This record gives sequence, C-alpha cells and structure tokens, in this order.
Amino acid sequence: MINDVLLAGYHRLLEYVGIVLFAIVVMWLQRLSYRRWRHRRFKKREELSLEELYQQYFSGTEVAKDRFTVLWTYAAGVLELPASRLRPSDRFEKELKFGLIRRDPELHCFKSRMFLMLPAGHTKSDLRKLRTLRDYVEFFGQP
Repeated sequence: MINDVLLAGYHRLLEYVGIVLFAIVVMWLQRLSYRRWRHRRFKKREELSLEELYQQYFSGTEVAKDRFTVLWTYAAGVLELPASRLRPSDRFEKELKFGLIRRDPELHCFKSRMFLMLPAGHTKSDLRKLRTLRDYVEFFGQP
C-alpha cells in the first residue's frame, strides 16, 4: 500500500517535471524565433559603416564622432542588432520593438541601462522623451 502511494507520488512528480520542461522548451523556441524575426526585419536595409552613419546623420550636431561610435555600438550590442543596419529614425516603440510582445527583453534591458547612464541633472522623465536612436545619441552624446 505504501509502495503504491509512493509510486503514484513519483508519477505525479514526473508529470510536473515534464510540464515544466515542455514550457521551458516552448519559451526557448519562441525566443529563438523572435531573434530570427528581429534580424530578418533589418536584413533588408543597406549596410552603412559607423563612419557613413556619422557623416550622414550626426556630423552637423554637437555629438563627437568617438562618442557617437561608443553610443551606437553600445545600443546595437544591447539590442542584439547589427549596428550597420540601425538608423537614427528607428523608434524604440516601433521598429526596435517586437510585434505585440509587451516587454521586449532587449528593449527593456536597453532602457534600464539608459537609466543607469543618466547624466547628472536629468531625471527618469527625461528618458521618456527619447523616442528614436537619434534622440538617444543626441541626449547622451552632449558634451
């Protein structure tokens, strides 16, 4: 009798472990699919070097070239997107966000890190005004 109870408990435990493992696999596959979709979205764009991006979009601003390079490559790294395919007009809540997912992990991570880099004299509400990568570079690239 005790063996039957233990065996039933063991089988129930295996069911729970199976359900948890299945959920983990589904989340992993969804994440993999999300990353592929995200990269395909930007693959159609022409590649521009950091030099070309700076000359075309930021040479007439107060942002120094070396500061632009650091900010741009940092953003691309955190967002896990190729720096050569990002554009200043890319909006955080449109082009850089994945579909209908409310909390895009890379975008959330990027916004959290922007808060940590916030210059003295600025508040979190200043970050809410940043809508595009151009806004981000010009805000954090100020001398």
